[in-house]
Amino acid sequence: MGGSLGCNSFGALALYTDGRFAIHSWSGTAMYCEGIAEQERAISELFFAQPAVEQKGSQVVVRSAEHQVVLSDRQADTLETAVPASQALIGTRWRISFIDQSEKSTSPEDRYLTFTDVSWQGLASCATLFGAYLTNQGRLIVEDEIASTEQLCPEEYAALDDAFADLMRSNPRYLVGPNGELIIAGHGHVLTGGAAQ
Repeated sequence: MGGSLGCNSFGALALYTDGRFAIHSWSGTAMYCEGIAEQERAISELFFAQPAVEQKGSQVVVRSAEHQVVLSDRQADTLETAVPASQALIGTRWRISFIDQSEKSTSPEDRYLTFTDVSWQGLASCATLFGAYLTNQGRLIVEDEIASTEQLCPEEYAALDDAFADLMRSNPRYLVGPNGELIIAGHGHVLTGGAAQ
């Protein structure tokens, strides 16, 4: 997903799910353009806020609590798009960057998510969560209960672990980007990360 207001080009790997956009690592050119810089900042804030998307006739409204954009030209862009990356998760290990735009963790360097052929395991904030899963048409289907290591986690970290568990229980959509990016989004939560080195 990308665009321009007439000065800089900007964009991000984006996943549309449950009527909202979830993005991974916003990027763009960095020229200062008088009169447009504030609008570009607002566009960035809009998309980081997991905006709601609604079609109204021939227009699409993208809205967060603070910002709104109305799009009226839905003509396909002529820019080349990257060949989609493999969406296979089996045998992968990911470094978790953010859950709900937070990177709080008792082990910030050790945040990860792995997938075997039938199970997943991840450390997002404090406790390690794990369970069984399948994939179906870009969705993670977490089966049975989610188990966790019992930790005496401070409340702020336990809240992120709860968000991680809620996300995984929601049968979230996921997207693997062409440069090793990962987005998992559902039930109002977003996890972003990248392929582990």
